[in-house]
Amino acid sequence: MSSAWVVAASQLAGAALDLFSTRTRAKSQKTMAGAIGRVERSQIALSSYLDSQQRIRQTGSLISAQRAGLAASGVAGGRTSRLLEAQARMAASREQFQADASAIYQRGASRLREQQQRAAASEAVTRSTVNLFQTGLDTASWLISQPKKEETDG
Repeated sequence: MSSAWVVAASQLAGAALDLFSTRTRAKSQKTMAGAIGRVERSQIALSSYLDSQQRIRQTGSLISAQRAGLAASGVAGGRTSRLLEAQARMAASREQFQADASAIYQRGASRLREQQQRAAASEAVTRSTVNLFQTGLDTASWLISQPKKEETDG
């Protein structure tokens, strides 16, 4: 085997090893992106749930404090009590709506980050495959341009 073939084979082997390592790395990056995305979204959901529970407790405490304050001042039940309670419930409902919208946005952003990481890994594999193909073409072109043994012996 001539040295030209050895050089050609080593160039192709290097490009093939690069492709293999890029594919392996991309597979682990995709798996990691999926796992991180799922964990991130479950943390968002848990945080949203805990915030919601805290908001419910705070609203209950606020309504109880208002009722106690009204009862202490001699007003029991009545229109003022109902209006204050309705106002507290509306404020809590508005806060819950804003928190839900924020959680939806955060989950969407998490999915987008995961998709971008997966796409980047796939792009790296495509780039490496193109590099292998280009190396093969360059090597073939180089081999063709090498003088034949009969031409050099003559």
